[in-house]
Amino acid sequence: MLAPFVTASYNKHRKTAEEWNIPDAEGYANSRTIKECYDAFQSLEYEVNTLHTANGQTPFVTFGFGLGTSWESRLIQESILRNRIAGLGKNRKTAVFPKLVFAIRDGLNHKKAIRTTTSNSWRWSAQASVCIRIS
Repeated sequence: MLAPFVTASYNKHRKTAEEWNIPDAEGYANSRTIKECYDAFQSLEYEVNTLHTANGQTPFVTFGFGLGTSWESRLIQESILRNRIAGLGKNRKTAVFPKLVFAIRDGLNHKKAIRTTTSNSWRWSAQASVCIRIS
């Protein structure tokens, strides 16, 4: 659902690089988009964990992900996982919310030996398992 926004962000950064005659416009756009995506999920995680209802409860939020195959979807998945692994604040505390639901499918992000058009997708399940171990 969020992949089109990553594409729009990439295109915006690419256009900026071309307007300013940056030699490696694609590299510039990639690095800015990666940072922007990571920062967006970091902000979202902080917002969810600092928002409280009238009786002091944190809203119960769940992110479901893991089945996206486009580069934009993979960037979103990586940003979610990297943020969770990094933790919150200077003490790197594991966030309570949002809960992460990582969908696993053979040949897509599980069982690396299966050949598909998205053969690198299996590595997200490895990153997700790191996230599970530290929680």
